[in-house]
Amino acid sequence: MAAYKVGDYIVHEKSGVCQIVDIQIMEMQGRGSEKEYYCLAPYKQTNSQIFTPVDDPRRLRDIVSKQDAEDFLERVDELEIVDEPNERARVEICKQMVATSDLNQIGSVIKTLYIKKNERLAKGKRMMTQDERIMNVAVKKLFDELAFALECDSEAVNDRFYASLGLELTEA
Repeated sequence: MAAYKVGDYIVHEKSGVCQIVDIQIMEMQGRGSEKEYYCLAPYKQTNSQIFTPVDDPRRLRDIVSKQDAEDFLERVDELEIVDEPNERARVEICKQMVATSDLNQIGSVIKTLYIKKNERLAKGKRMMTQDERIMNVAVKKLFDELAFALECDSEAVNDRFYASLGLELTEA
């Protein structure tokens, strides 16, 4: 039996905030048996659908509450930095952290990459492409959820998040 119902908004592990638009019994290719699936529509994306099994609760979670979103933004400066000197290892760690649905881990990745970007720009260099890709995914995932919870736009969350860090970004 489905834990969520059609119309609910939830967080999907990879796609972030989604609305449940349908619950269907389907047979996916190569799986061999029929199962119940949520049909999800990612928030702010048109013409996109994701199917995820109802019986796999690890992939979905409730959206953070408004109070928890406020609390999170109040303590952004306390988020840990990914302290890994090996570039490849740091990239892999950051990818794994973004793949979680943990706000603190995703926030730590954004904070880490923001600082790295700032350091590189101060030296007259651009942000590394792989860091930029990871940061873009992390920012969308985190800021969309916080914006949804706070009933504001992602830009307002963006401003609050970076202001909480107390760091100036050097422009290229």
